[in-house]
Amino acid sequence: MASLRCRGRDPPGTSRGRCPEPKPEAPPNPEGRWLERLLQEWEDECGEPPWYPEPVAEPESFAAWADRIAEEHHRRHCYRPPPPERAPPRTYPPTRDESQLFQQRQREKEAQVGRARARRSAGGPKSTGGRLKPPQAAREPPKNTGDPPETDALLRFEDVPWPCPGGDAEAMASAALRGVPPPPDGPPGPYRRLLRQQRARWHPDRFARLWGGRLRPPDRARALAVATALAQALNRRADAAKGQ
Repeated sequence: MASLRCRGRDPPGTSRGRCPEPKPEAPPNPEGRWLERLLQEWEDECGEPPWYPEPVAEPESFAAWADRIAEEHHRRHCYRPPPPERAPPRTYPPTRDESQLFQQRQREKEAQVGRARARRSAGGPKSTGGRLKPPQAAREPPKNTGDPPETDALLRFEDVPWPCPGGDAEAMASAALRGVPPPPDGPPGPYRRLLRQQRARWHPDRFARLWGGRLRPPDRARALAVATALAQALNRRADAAKGQ
């Protein structure tokens, strides 16, 4: 191609009166044209190029992660669902027979209260409400415990509850142990238990402490001597029971 002269100012780097030579065009690339055509078809088909990068989510912070873990733990282990609501129990209206029975009992109760009030106003005995009083137990005679009775007067020798009044020490010891056979006629356990109780009951020191201040002076020495002889007789029986 023949060079042409340019009009006006010449561009720098060129000789005066000459235009710059145009750069040679690159040869057409068939692969590039095919890729451009493929991209145009993809945009027409899908609306966006296939290599557009997808939006990446921001990384979770430590505080957000800790809150999420705590909420999941509370939901799994600490949460208790509320109990289901129970339906109220059904109530049925009383039948005719039940209402009549209730009214009859109410009238009987009112009549009983009226009779009790009338009896109280008249000064009669109080009603027990249809209940029977328990029979009064017969008064039992005081047991012979060996203790002096509660009285301010001085006692005599005959007022002491001796096992055998009028007998000697051996007769009193036999009378105190009456009812429990000694061994080998009976078991040794009950006999020794009763013997121990009688020895503690008629011990001279205990007898003097309980009866000494309540007996008359003439009978005090005699009663203490008899109690001492009775205690010695019981001790002899205790020694004999040990060898059996």
